[in-house]
Amino acid sequence: MLLVLVKAIVDHGSDFNAAMKSLCPLVSAEESRSHDDVLATALDNLPTSKRSGGFREGVKCTALDEARQKLQAETVAVQQQVESLIKDNALLKRAVAIQHERHNALEDAKQQLELLKQLIPQYQEKLRNLKVNKLRLKFAYSTSGTRKFYAGKIQSGCRLKLEFGKRKDNQSHQ
Repeated sequence: MLLVLVKAIVDHGSDFNAAMKSLCPLVSAEESRSHDDVLATALDNLPTSKRSGGFREGVKCTALDEARQKLQAETVAVQQQVESLIKDNALLKRAVAIQHERHNALEDAKQQLELLKQLIPQYQEKLRNLKVNKLRLKFAYSTSGTRKFYAGKIQSGCRLKLEFGKRKDNQSHQ
């Protein structure tokens, strides 16, 4: 009975109400068979003398009441199991959602890491250029008293030597 209930819930996408509605014909058929089985067993166990109509009706009512009570107890047990399964299902869905969020966060972090890895060489090149310019400026500043600058531009190494050399030559001729 429990397997039938679980299959009905799975077939109806965890919709408990729809699953129970689909089981109603099955439960009614099962209830009828159960009542007939209980009644037949009870009647078979009676002595032949007590199988009369009135006694038979009394036994039938008692057997039906017992069968109803038994079926109600089973129904309550199955409903409790279904509720437990629904809670477990909700818990599992939440766990999957959390796992999905963590997976997405990890993928985002991986993409950011790759982007940063691609940016590192670019910034290393910029840093190298800044260091070279710093050295050029230091050199230009240290030699500014002994040589001539043209319009504030940093001259290449060859031109600086030429300018420096011209200035010495001009000083020696004076």
